[in-house]
Amino acid sequence: MENDLYTEKGHLSCTATESKTDRFTVSVKVSGEVGNFLFAKADVEVGGEIQHEVTTGYVTTGDMTVPARTIMYCDRGTVRDKFAAHYTDTNCSSSGCAAPVRHNFTITSPVTKRWWFHSERI
Repeated sequence: MENDLYTEKGHLSCTATESKTDRFTVSVKVSGEVGNFLFAKADVEVGGEIQHEVTTGYVTTGDMTVPARTIMYCDRGTVRDKFAAHYTDTNCSSSGCAAPVRHNFTITSPVTKRWWFHSERI
């Protein structure tokens, strides 16, 4: 959104829609024996298929105030955050404590979807 006014604020609203359709087939088969007056026994098999689909989804909106004389952009994407951390431990016994030992590690989050808003002055 471009807000080329000198004093008024604008409003930017971005909408993203995501949907997924799953299709599946269920097969049914029943077999057995039947008897009648012409034949002593006969094997019978009855079968069929049922096809079904389910659609799920969501709509998400990102809102932002756009200052005067500013162009504002919105983007939607996926991100995986990564954090670095550390802890320190010290082993102690009756004869004293050893030097502290630092342990570094990283944590990676699951993939999430996120809005990003970018602006530039005009």
